[in-house]
Amino acid sequence: MENAREAIKEVVSAVTPGLAELLDAYCLSKHGKDAATLFLTNLQKLLECLTELYGNEETAQIILKIILKRHSML
Repeated sequence: MENAREAIKEVVSAVTPGLAELLDAYCLSKHGKDAATLFLTNLQKLLECLTELYGNEETAQIILKIILKRHSML
């Protein structure tokens, strides 16, 4: 699972530089898990965090779709 988490962090950083660190901190404070763990275990909670950070669910969904697409290419 550690390899998958690292790969997800790389994808997130490639999509939006700096987002991985910000999203990790936010997810940890809100759910007690980093963003990559939420990606693997609970996409809804990750989407919730992205929506709260960006203030717009549509933007959050687009970012999550890009991450999902790039992650599936690994």
